Amino acid sequence: MGVNGPWSHFDSFEESVLTPIGWDIETPNGYGWSFGELNSTGPDPNNFPGGGNGAGILLNSPYRQNSLSHLYSPSIPIPLGSRATLEFDHFICAESGWDGGGLFISTDQGHTWSHFGSNIPDWYDSMHYNNSLSPFYGQMAWDGSRQKGGGCGTNTSFVQKSADFSHLAGRNVMLRFTFFSDTYFESRLLNMSTSLFLKIIISYTYTGVTIFAM
Repeated sequence: MGVNGPWSHFDSFEESVLTPIGWDIETPNGYGWSFGELNSTGPDPNNFPGGGNGAGILLNSPYRQNSLSHLYSPSIPIPLGSRATLEFDHFICAESGWDGGGLFISTDQGHTWSHFGSNIPDWYDSMHYNNSLSPFYGQMAWDGSRQKGGGCGTNTSFVQKSADFSHLAGRNVMLRFTFFSDTYFESRLLNMSTSLFLKIIISYTYTGVTIFAM
């Protein structure tokens, strides 16, 4: 049992149409992340879970080919000795094996990044071996091809992901959500959410209290 009191860190995308404080977008090529509401009248989701704003690649429009974009979180301290969990909701419908999204984490203030989640069952949709120029080459990525109910073309519901972050206790963690598309074909979009905003929640139990850090 620790002796420190409860600690929390909170950011919200709900009211933001610009990049929220502490978050950053880098788009080396093509079209990238933006913030706002979903109001699609087509086959894609027409709102984020819980309503409000979220983050996505070209909200309410198909994503474009030849794009690479990163969405960076602020540095999030996870207390030593805590049990931490990352949760978020997302929807993606991309060209399987060629285009897609994924999560990278850093524990050194963004100097180096590690692909996260390949060893977690049902975390990603497919292995990417087709394009050696892809940041996901030889790694798993989200593309919506394993969406329950016939794939992302049929089921456009957001999917909640959850992962144990307890091994990162005692460190400051940054998240990087990366999207990539090749030069030939585009499909739909990548929208990310978690139950409070983009909807990323890192929750941890510390000194007997459950805390949520956005």
